[in-house]
Amino acid sequence: MSRSQATLVPPRSLDAVEHSRPGDEVSTSTLQWQAPPEKLALRPGYTVGKRLGAGGSAEVFEAELRRPPLPPQRVALKRLLPGLRADPMQQRKLRREAQIGATLLHDNIVSTLELIDLGDEVALAMELVDGLPGQRLLALLTEHGFRLRPPLVGHILHGVFSALHYLQSLKPGQRPLVHADLSLENVMLARDGRVRLIDFGLSTEDGGSPESEDSDDALTALHEVGGKPSYAPPEGMPRVPTVVGDLYAAGVCAWELLSGRRFPVLPKGTGKRELGSVVAFAASGQPAQVWLLLRDCLALAPSERLQSAEQGLSVCARLREGHPTEAALAKLVRSLQLAGSDWLPPDALLPFLHRFDPTMDLADRLRQSFAAQQVEVFAHAAGDVMEPSLMSDPIPHAASQFVQQARVGQGRSRPSDDVLLAALDEGFATSADGLLCLRARVAGQRDLVVVLDPGPGCGYSATASALLRSILQ
Repeated sequence: MSRSQATLVPPRSLDAVEHSRPGDEVSTSTLQWQAPPEKLALRPGYTVGKRLGAGGSAEVFEAELRRPPLPPQRVALKRLLPGLRADPMQQRKLRREAQIGATLLHDNIVSTLELIDLGDEVALAMELVDGLPGQRLLALLTEHGFRLRPPLVGHILHGVFSALHYLQSLKPGQRPLVHADLSLENVMLARDGRVRLIDFGLSTEDGGSPESEDSDDALTALHEVGGKPSYAPPEGMPRVPTVVGDLYAAGVCAWELLSGRRFPVLPKGTGKRELGSVVAFAASGQPAQVWLLLRDCLALAPSERLQSAEQGLSVCARLREGHPTEAALAKLVRSLQLAGSDWLPPDALLPFLHRFDPTMDLADRLRQSFAAQQVEVFAHAAGDVMEPSLMSDPIPHAASQFVQQARVGQGRSRPSDDVLLAALDEGFATSADGLLCLRARVAGQRDLVVVLDPGPGCGYSATASALLRSILQ
C-alpha cells in the first residue's frame, strides 16, 4: 500500500462505518454489501469479491473500497465465519484486533484501515497484500523441486524479525506486544518483494495484565490453544503469551523455509541430543549463521533462546548481505503466481534457488541428522509402472512390490516386503534386525517408506522414533 493510501485513515484511530446487511449472499465466495441510499453521500461503500482464505474463526475477502473523490482502492475484509458472526465474544476479539492494528505502523506489518460496524456484525478492513503466504510459496517451490538459498531465507526472516522488533519496542511505558500466532501462513510475501506480518487476532501484551472475566485482555490471553501446535515452544504455551514464544515461532519459520517440511511437534522427553538432530535436519550444508539462528531460537530452555528480535535481525542481515534479495523475492512471487505444472524459475533467480531431488534430499538429510549408517527410500510399485525420480540401484528382487528410489550410506540389506507394507499401512515398523521403517510424505509423490539403519548393535529411542515420524508426516 502506498503512503498516500495509508493516510486515508489515521494510523492511530478507527472509524466505525455503518452499512446495511445484504438480503442474500450471492455465494459462499462472493458477497455484496451496500450502504443504504441516504448514507451514500456520507459514507463510502464496499463491494466484496472472492474469498481469499479462512481460519478457525474468520474468513478474508478481497473487496473494493470507494471513497470519492479518491480512486477505488482494493482492500481485504476480515469477517467472522457465518456461525460466529453474532457471537459477542468473537465480535469483541475482532474489535480488539482492530484496536491493536490501528496502533501499528510499520513496513513489515499489514495496515489496519477501519472497523466496519454493521450492527449485529463487525468486519475489519485491512491493506490488501498482493502476493503469496509463506507456506504457499514454500509448497509451490517444493512441488517443483526447488528450495530457497540462505540469502532469500535471510530476507524473509529479516522482515519477520523487523516486525517483531517493532512490536517489542513500542513507546516507553508500554509493554511489548506479542503476535501469538506467528507462522508461515501469517507471513505474506508481496509482489514488491516486501514481507508483511498479518493476523493479529490472538495478539496481546507481553506477560498480560491482571485479568478478569470481563476484560478484553482475558479474551486474548486465553490464546485458544496457542495458535498452531508445532509453533508452540516445547514447554507449552503459557496462559498469557510472551515475546519468547514469538521468537521460538520465528525459529520454526526458519526451519521450515530451509527444510521444505513442516516442523515436527516435539514429543515429550525431547532432549538436547534430539533437538540437535532436528536442527541438523534443516541446517546441514548451510552457513554457520543458519545453525546459530536455529539453535538459539529453538533451544529447549527459554533462558537459552533469543531474548529479543534484534538479535535475530543481526543474523539475518549477514545472511542476505550483498544480495539483491528484495528484487529477487519480488520476481519469485510474481513468477509463482503464474506457475503451471511445468514451472521453471527465470534465469535471474537461479542464484537464489537450489534444485534438489526430493527422495535423495530426504535420505541425505536423515542420514546426516540422525546418524544413520544407511538410509533407503522405497515406493510401493504393486500394479503400477513406476518412474522413480532417482533409482540408485535396480529393483532389489523381481518379486518385490517396492521400487528403490534412493540410498545413502552403506548398511544392512533391506527389510522384507511384509515389513515395508506394515510401515506403509501403520506409519511405523521395525525389522527383526533393528531397521527402522517409517512412512513418509513427499510433495508430488505417493507415500514412501524410509528405512534407517542405525548400525549393528544400535537403535533409536522411543523419543527419536516419535520425532522421526513427526518430521516425515
